[in-house]
Amino acid sequence: MARVAWTALLRPDKIEEYERSHAAVWPAVLRLIKAAGVHNYSIYRWENRIFGYYECADPAAAQAQMDQGERELGWRAAMEEFFEPEVAERTAMPGVAVGLAWTPSGGDILFVESTRMPGKGGLKLTGSLGEVMRESAEAARSWLRTSASSPAIEPELFEKSDIHIHVPAAAVPKDGPSAGIAMVTSLASMLTGRPVKPAVAMTGEITLRGKVLPVGGIKEKVLAAKRAGIATVVLPEQNRQDVEEVQQELLEGLHLEYVGRIDEALRHTLVEAN
Repeated sequence: MARVAWTALLRPDKIEEYERSHAAVWPAVLRLIKAAGVHNYSIYRWENRIFGYYECADPAAAQAQMDQGERELGWRAAMEEFFEPEVAERTAMPGVAVGLAWTPSGGDILFVESTRMPGKGGLKLTGSLGEVMRESAEAARSWLRTSASSPAIEPELFEKSDIHIHVPAAAVPKDGPSAGIAMVTSLASMLTGRPVKPAVAMTGEITLRGKVLPVGGIKEKVLAAKRAGIATVVLPEQNRQDVEEVQQELLEGLHLEYVGRIDEALRHTLVEAN
């Protein structure tokens, strides 16, 4: 099976030798893509390599090639089948939020995980995070500590706990402000014990005053969410125009929520308190 998967990845012209069965090939392909040592590549870079449409200068011909690949190999169906259970499993535990990232080869989903332990108010950040992303985590914690509109969190949780935020796929450098909503959602979920709503992803920069600011790469991020089986995407209100430029048929089945403030975002991302 591994040989079939690697052949599909590296020599797409040879797939016919393996009967073009997505039931046999694509689960193995996806497992290998997510295996240690393959994290350096975006899922969409592998998608590009599989179908070869990155070499096509004509967008219409490129899309036709992708459509043909989807009909023959069930790539998108396999993507959703592979990622949906993972998203549901990982977000079932409080402290895990699904963010959206832009990469040079397309969009991708990422998980933001938070936990706490007895301590003196320290904050630890891991996952190859750049300076801007680290600042987003610090802003998220500060807003939760000081905002009257933040979820009900006991102040001593901050004073007597050390907090650890981790973004998996640590071998891949990550940076940018767009994980702000995911950071604050992950922390609020962990500190209140309220899980993140299933199949919800989010993107948006945050400020200490509780505003949600627009970010780039919206088209790529929204399409990445859909391919991963996400049902609802929370976006900055000021990015509404960017979404309107996306072909509506590409957004079919995807529910979009636009927010201007962090407290609005949390109402869409966290399950209701008991």
